[in-house]
Amino acid sequence: MLRPQLPDLVEYATGLGIRVTMTTNGTLIDKVKAKRLIEAGLRGVNISIDSPIRKMHEKIRGVEGSYKLTTRAVSLFRKYAHKGKLTVRINTVVGRSNYETLATLPDVAHQLGADGINLIPVDDHCGEHLSMRKKDIALFNAEIAPIIEQRANELGVSLADD
Repeated sequence: MLRPQLPDLVEYATGLGIRVTMTTNGTLIDKVKAKRLIEAGLRGVNISIDSPIRKMHEKIRGVEGSYKLTTRAVSLFRKYAHKGKLTVRINTVVGRSNYETLATLPDVAHQLGADGINLIPVDDHCGEHLSMRKKDIALFNAEIAPIIEQRANELGVSLADD
């Protein structure tokens, strides 16, 4: 989003028959940019939300006010998307600091109009302060992941199979 030519690049790639998607934290998206990217042919956007809880998201991001900007981006892409032409997904990296806060993520995704959620585990090489311990993984898999799956199914929010 730092490149002002991004919509032109999306349009060029789309003209070549490439299905263009992007991943963003959403903080630089406003209604003009959302509309222009969609008009240029953007077909998928993944927006990073680290927690459905504002304070946790902002703690992880290190930027006060980022939750509001990020969630606004999800809503803007959904608002200006032509039906069936743009897929809006929420990316969430699951790590030691946020895994316990994720049970209501499908509710937030649904409220914002996102089509789905991608849960991405922190890789082991990220360091022990980010990586989940075995007991964290067990708790997440036994208690939190089933809640996420159930709520996502109830609300019609897809979960990535990756």
